Amino acid sequence: MSPGIMKPASVVILALGMHCLVLAQAPPAPPELTRAKIMMLGTFHFDDQGLDGHKSKHRLDILSSRRQREIEELLKALAQLRPTKIAVEWRAEGQADLDAAYSKYLAAKENDLGPNEIYQLGFRLARRLGQTKVYAVDAPDRPFGPTHTTEALIERAQSLGQNELIGRATKWLEWYEALDNWQDEIKTKQSLKEHLQLLNSPQSLRYGLGRYLMAQFEVGGGGDYTGADWRTGWYNRNLRIFSNLLRVRKSNSDRILLIIGAGHIPLLLQMAENAPEFGSVSVSSVLSPSQTQPTQGRLAKE
Repeated sequence: MSPGIMKPASVVILALGMHCLVLAQAPPAPPELTRAKIMMLGTFHFDDQGLDGHKSKHRLDILSSRRQREIEELLKALAQLRPTKIAVEWRAEGQADLDAAYSKYLAAKENDLGPNEIYQLGFRLARRLGQTKVYAVDAPDRPFGPTHTTEALIERAQSLGQNELIGRATKWLEWYEALDNWQDEIKTKQSLKEHLQLLNSPQSLRYGLGRYLMAQFEVGGGGDYTGADWRTGWYNRNLRIFSNLLRVRKSNSDRILLIIGAGHIPLLLQMAENAPEFGSVSVSSVLSPSQTQPTQGRLAKE
């Protein structure tokens, strides 16, 4: 064999040896080997005050006998998570008011509660688990850029000659309105557990995030990010909420249950699943550990 020329077999042996050497060099271990657990339960607002973009036409009487039985079923399922801390959609700067409301509830009868999901799920579960505090983690957003309204965004698109985006956005908004109406109506036909499984299903979460990433997002171009900046406030709010959740976590033994509007879940779940100090627990593993996802009707066909 001429000097400098290596037979094919020798090349293979050398390559395998180098590969084994690389595999033998394990990546550095993370600072902590265990992670706090968190489950994020996306809900509709039990006592809808009409503050969201979609205005509900079908209200549920959460205090009725039927719905209270369903609340009881939900609480039993959520208790299986054994949460050590319960966080709710209440402004963090209002923690003192939340403390006062929860303390008043602890001193009263369990049925002396309004229909809000914070009370019906958060307070009642915390009381049953013997917890002395419920954690406020909601936050206001901080918009970026001069365009904060839909009207201003449309005017900007028109000024840039992007009328096609306006037309496409209108079609998507009509579809999302129809989807919201369908979910609003179907909740009257499902149990609370079934409906929350639907709201937290992968398909629903995908659609939920998608509404923020359609045509309006494209307004601008050539260094103009009007459409993206228009959505910055929503992303900022959820980043702030997650920072509050990180502060709720004090040790890796914590098991946190977050109860919050379903629209927040796609972004918060993405953060929880990638945060090195959290381990995410799926809603389906708690609400239906031995069952498949509930029938999603038209959602399943999209």
